[in-house]
Amino acid sequence: MKTLRNLFIAATLCAVLAAPALIAEEETAKKSAEAKVNKYFGQLSCAMCALKKTDSCQAALTQEVAGKQGKIVKHVTLLTNNETAKDFHSNICSGDQVNVTVTGLIAVSGDAKQIAASKIQKSKSELTGQLSCAMCALKKTDSCQAALTVSRTKADGKSTELTLLLLNNQTAKDFHKNICSGDQVSVTVKGYVSGKTGKKALVASEITKSAK
Repeated sequence: MKTLRNLFIAATLCAVLAAPALIAEEETAKKSAEAKVNKYFGQLSCAMCALKKTDSCQAALTQEVAGKQGKIVKHVTLLTNNETAKDFHSNICSGDQVNVTVTGLIAVSGDAKQIAASKIQKSKSELTGQLSCAMCALKKTDSCQAALTVSRTKADGKSTELTLLLLNNQTAKDFHKNICSGDQVSVTVKGYVSGKTGKKALVASEITKSAK
């Protein structure tokens, strides 16, 4: 009995001593993940001039994503006021919103997380192609959703078609009446591509019919 009690005490001490090390490892892994450089796609604007969220000029990235039951959710993340953000700020300080790709890492400022940008690039924001309903015309979805089909030339010179679903934000919904009968319409879409590989969607900020 005495031997069993000693073994139990020894095991308990080992667990207690190991706990801080395990917690430290988890914290290190968490910080490492947050420190990973990523690319963030969305619309950049001034948090004061355009969004009225701050008392001084600061860049803010707005990303639209599909939430539960197809509801569109907007995530707004401030950028730290480093030299990269300051150098780009002249593009947005008039209140404009610019489609961008932000390269950087997550930084903690107070209780909030911000993006410390190392590079900010204007996204290629215009795509021209045929817009149709992914359900009514293409039979690709179970509910109405706009889809843009664009032509691309591969490295071997052959032409191929790429179809991108549009996120069901207000811009896409407002235009949908033009295509829900099954029609295809030649359009130019301004926006940016968002989402993970295999689940990417085109987030439209403007859709206009192309000149015939």
